[in-house]
Amino acid sequence: RDGCVKILDFGLAKLMEAPQSHSEPGTRTALTSPNVIMGTPGYMSPEQVAGRTVDHRSDIFSLGAVLYELLSGRRAFAGDSVAETVSAILRDDPAVPVSTDAVSAGVFTLVRHCLAKDAAERFQSARDLAFALAAVVSAGHGREHARAHASTATASPGPQRLIVLPFENLSPHGQEEWLAGA
Repeated sequence: RDGCVKILDFGLAKLMEAPQSHSEPGTRTALTSPNVIMGTPGYMSPEQVAGRTVDHRSDIFSLGAVLYELLSGRRAFAGDSVAETVSAILRDDPAVPVSTDAVSAGVFTLVRHCLAKDAAERFQSARDLAFALAAVVSAGHGREHARAHASTATASPGPQRLIVLPFENLSPHGQEEWLAGA
């Protein structure tokens, strides 16, 4: 009601203690039983449902599942049973909702990045995700401003002009250079 998002933990968290030195990894104090998979099906990362070691990137996956559901109105991974849901997490990619809004499309791209099966392919920190999200939203606002300006410009009387500047191939693919002269 107050516009704040609240993240709740139901005793499943693992405490990461600070390392004693830069070369020494942090230790984990498990608050749950070893080798017991606990969590809410549909929001658990692939490494979590497979019983492998999890880290903060598992939380990024879970956040992606929540964001997907908030944006699309349906779960990213669902099945008629827990086994089917777990199977979907391990093998399926969520459907890409059809959107004509560039900001929504950009946000869904970020969400799918959060939902990568391999933790190394996800955002490596919540800060990276926040930075990418801010860039998508900012770019979307820039497009809205340009669209509004273009509609105002075309509504004014006078001759219409279209200026096309030469293109430059900035890709690493030399075989696409012919497109620059098109």
